Amino acid sequence: MSAGQPILLNIRLKSNECKLLAFRAAGVDGEINEEAGTVTLQVPYGTDLTKLAPEVTISEFASCSPTSGAVQDFSKDAVKYIVTAQDTNTTKEYLVTVTAAA
Repeated sequence: MSAGQPILLNIRLKSNECKLLAFRAAGVDGEINEEAGTVTLQVPYGTDLTKLAPEVTISEFASCSPTSGAVQDFSKDAVKYIVTAQDTNTTKEYLVTVTAAA
């Protein structure tokens, strides 16, 4: 490289997107309230709330804890899901409440 030649930099910024885009359990889509950070859904009568394995869809490049498909117990309290952006500094918490139809 000689003096006066331009230097080309290829800088890739990591995404700060961290949204829960879809939440589905027992064949039912959850209702996501982004502003409140909540998800609610009512599953069919007789569904075992102690062993649900929800499918979650999140922002591209983000990660989620618990992960999609991980078995959770929704029988007592809301379950906290945390979505972390690719930049690892940006997070969003969601409280998920599942009830069974009467």
